[in-house]
Amino acid sequence: MIETRTQVEAALKALAQQPTKQSATALFAALGYSSRKTVDLDGSPSSFLRFVDYEGALSKRPAAQTDKWLRVDFLFQLTNDEIPTFAEGNRDLFQGQQDFRTSIIESFVFLAIELEGADWSRSSLAGITREINRVFPMPTLILFKHGGFASLAVIDRRPNKKDGSRDVVEKRISIVKDVNLNSPHRAHVGILCDIALSKVKLPGRGTPTNFRDLYDGWIEALSAQTLNTKFYKELANWFFWSVKQVTFPAAATETDQKKRDEQNQIAVIRLLTRLIFVWFIKEKGIVADAFFKPYELKTLLNEDVATQRDSSTYYKAILQNLFFATLNTEKSNDRKWRTKAVGGGLDGQYLVHTAFRFRDAFSDPDKALKMFQDVPFLNGGLFECLDREVTARDLERNPDLKRRLVKEGNREVIRIDGFSERTANPLKVPNKIFFAKAEKVDLNEEYTPRARPTRPTA
Repeated sequence: MIETRTQVEAALKALAQQPTKQSATALFAALGYSSRKTVDLDGSPSSFLRFVDYEGALSKRPAAQTDKWLRVDFLFQLTNDEIPTFAEGNRDLFQGQQDFRTSIIESFVFLAIELEGADWSRSSLAGITREINRVFPMPTLILFKHGGFASLAVIDRRPNKKDGSRDVVEKRISIVKDVNLNSPHRAHVGILCDIALSKVKLPGRGTPTNFRDLYDGWIEALSAQTLNTKFYKELANWFFWSVKQVTFPAAATETDQKKRDEQNQIAVIRLLTRLIFVWFIKEKGIVADAFFKPYELKTLLNEDVATQRDSSTYYKAILQNLFFATLNTEKSNDRKWRTKAVGGGLDGQYLVHTAFRFRDAFSDPDKALKMFQDVPFLNGGLFECLDREVTARDLERNPDLKRRLVKEGNREVIRIDGFSERTANPLKVPNKIFFAKAEKVDLNEEYTPRARPTRPTA
């Protein structure tokens, strides 16, 4: 599987630089699909349209948007008799017919279409996919290339009950959308790998050896329910593993292990909520990508977060500054580095969360400050730092706060987020929970239902 991911990533990057037909064919080959059955066209939309739609109906359908097509490549036709050979790993033994045959209904046509512009909505891509599938008697997979992105569309078709030589084109279309060709996201690569021939499996059927099983496997792998289930499963695994790796200040003040675990769980949920929101606005271009890419961070920080697994530099220097001193701070002169007090005492920015911390972690603090300053202020409580000083009045209202008090100088404070450079700060959020490669972790205890206590009988 690792080899497949590597090949898919390389093919996606090649798609940005090399001829579309060559690189698109290589991408599908990396997923286990190839065939000698093809059509030799010159790549022009007009040539393709003459071949598949000699009556010109497709060009007249607005949803097809043929006026926005820059190039169309007929990659190959994969037929039912080839699938068993591929499933057995013997693709080179198959010779067969090398010409496209419209009469072979149980087959797939693979196309690559270059579109004008980069911004294409899901509904527009679905519209083109649906219209093209209407002129082909068999299912057509389309790899769209638009700007520096690629999208893969697979339509759900079923046999016509009245006419076995035709399919009914369904409304549902699965789209793997906006794959960044220059820097493919891990999740996009993972979804593509899920439809690799070696990975597609249906319950009770195993590896597909025929057209119907393979098609059903694709639809199942790309269904929203399957993707959601996989996402939440991976998220749950990450959560249970991360809770064991971190120590947040609220947990550090607890003496009972059960309460410590509970506090770390609450803190990780809070971290995850913040991260998901930041990732969303990062995808919108509001936050710099460089804050999330190891090779960019390698030049931004003095430490390589990808190799220094147990250090907490990434969370402390990048995420905390982003959460508290950036997204929760108005764009003004307040966005600046904390000044350190002479002699190590409390400085003027003590518990002032608008000041950036961990300047020494950056190789170029001025460059980092500029990157943070470009991020807008979000008026909301999600990124409010929860560290605060506790007054006598607070203790009167809530005596339970006493057990969580920390003495810092002459002040009594509660540390929940731990946004502090104090050497006594117990905060530990290791780099590995953000950048560690896949590893086997025993989570049986977390997923094993605990027996309910029985009530004593009278």
